[in-house]
Amino acid sequence: MLNKIIHITDTQISQLQTIDEQLDFAIYDGNITGYLQHNHAFHFYLYNLTQYDVAIPFIQSLWLQLGPYMRIICGRNGTAQMQDQHKSIVSALIAKNVSNLLIAMNADIKQGAKIPMDAVIK
Repeated sequence: MLNKIIHITDTQISQLQTIDEQLDFAIYDGNITGYLQHNHAFHFYLYNLTQYDVAIPFIQSLWLQLGPYMRIICGRNGTAQMQDQHKSIVSALIAKNVSNLLIAMNADIKQGAKIPMDAVIK
């Protein structure tokens, strides 16, 4: 699966960077809807690059289940504390460095999971 992502083209990397820039603008502007849309777009662009067709419906199901909850949490908390590891992911893809890609993806997943966990604890 990661072998397909690591063979990403310059055009595909440019597309990921564009999506991430839009996400950064949404965070800066406090645009919750934009943040959620661009975060989704970034991740699903990567998922589709893997061509791991068996997992994508499962991943879509998880996003559909968590999406409304994330909208509520992000609506309450705003975007000021939002972070992502997307630049680290893109850097690892540019360098074709699987180890750094795994580290960045793991960090992004942990950061994303922290948002609803922090809301439960509050």
